[in-house]
Amino acid sequence: MKYSFKELFDLSKMQKLINEFSRFTSISLSIISMDRDVLICSGWQRICSQFHMHDPQTRKECLKSNTKIRREFKKGVPFVIYNCPHGLVDASFPIVIAGKHLASLVSGQIFLEPPDKAKEKFFKEQARKFGFDEALYLKLFSEIPVFTEEKFRSVLFFLAQIVQIITQLGTSRLNVLEAEKRLKVCETKLKSSFKESAEALHISYLASLGELSAGVVHEINNPIAGIISIAEILVDQFHKLGGDKKIPERIVHEGERIANIVKNMLSFATDKKDERNFVYIYDILKLTLELVEKQIIKDGIKLSVNILSDLPGINACSQEIQQVFLNIISNARYALKKKYPTPHENKIFEIKGKVIIIEEKKYVRLIFYDRGLGIPRDFLDKVTDPFFSTKPRGEGTGLGLSISHGIIEAHGGKLLFESKEGEYTKVMVDLPIHKVPNPEEKL
Repeated sequence: MKYSFKELFDLSKMQKLINEFSRFTSISLSIISMDRDVLICSGWQRICSQFHMHDPQTRKECLKSNTKIRREFKKGVPFVIYNCPHGLVDASFPIVIAGKHLASLVSGQIFLEPPDKAKEKFFKEQARKFGFDEALYLKLFSEIPVFTEEKFRSVLFFLAQIVQIITQLGTSRLNVLEAEKRLKVCETKLKSSFKESAEALHISYLASLGELSAGVVHEINNPIAGIISIAEILVDQFHKLGGDKKIPERIVHEGERIANIVKNMLSFATDKKDERNFVYIYDILKLTLELVEKQIIKDGIKLSVNILSDLPGINACSQEIQQVFLNIISNARYALKKKYPTPHENKIFEIKGKVIIIEEKKYVRLIFYDRGLGIPRDFLDKVTDPFFSTKPRGEGTGLGLSISHGIIEAHGGKLLFESKEGEYTKVMVDLPIHKVPNPEEKL
């Protein structure tokens, strides 16, 4: 067993209990660990608190004596009565939990018969030996209570029952701690299993989406190419005839935009997990926003992007990083729409980028900030757990941030969260900066 006595018990509550016991019986009580630490104590005689346990030399002798008494404990005997090295009578009870002697309950600091002249002489000599104030020491000597052995033993048998209860409570607490420990191991294994399941589901999803997108691209790209070609002819015709060419030019522009979105969707859906290249985070974010900017504006959300295009590059799989960004943006949109169903001045989604240094290593940090619902403080440590979601049932799988966390960690980065429920959420994506393969050009 690896637990100490103070790890198994609430010492403050136990202190209150022994305070009451000492107040009613005038008998001292202490619990002393196997390392000779006095964990709790009450009702000490003043001769002990002011002299025997106050002076370093006599204190050492007291605790050493208590250690020696442990050897006299016999199986089935609840306590041992003994004379302490400074002339008082004590009793010691072993507190054994799961077969290990963790501490001893010590009671006493009494006389079993009225002190005679010989006893008084012993205390006088003791005062001189250790340099105590003899007058005060003898005054406190006269305060030591006298119990008959019968009365003292009756108190000790009562204490033996208390020690038995302490042992039972300690065993129960130990079982709880061990169960929690085993539960934590199981939880870790389950989380790992869920994470693997989530990643397998993610790969399967991307494979299916890739096949579907390939067909969609074929079906959309051909008509779009035709529309763009016809619109370009119309632009030329309108130019020759001197008409307004704004309408056909807009058709060309919108057609090219649709073609670009379809191309980005196909690029995103293609699983290129192992294909990492030197990329610029600005470019990945730009492509991501092309997919969702219209929806953000349609939701009545003000989008504020403050990122320098010359932020250093990273070594990454663009599709995976884009997936992380899409997930964060989706969560922010959800939080803002739920908090502000109608237009509002605080219905804002901000994205910022900068370079930071962590332990002498440079990272690109992207900050996604929304003033939406926020995340309850108790949930902040769980948001990346597989299948954990703050959304109502049916509105979230609980896989998005778990997969995102795995992606960023696999890239040597960190996914960090800061939030205040009802006020805001800040998500920070840190990715290590990578040197440009060719300083002459931007890949």
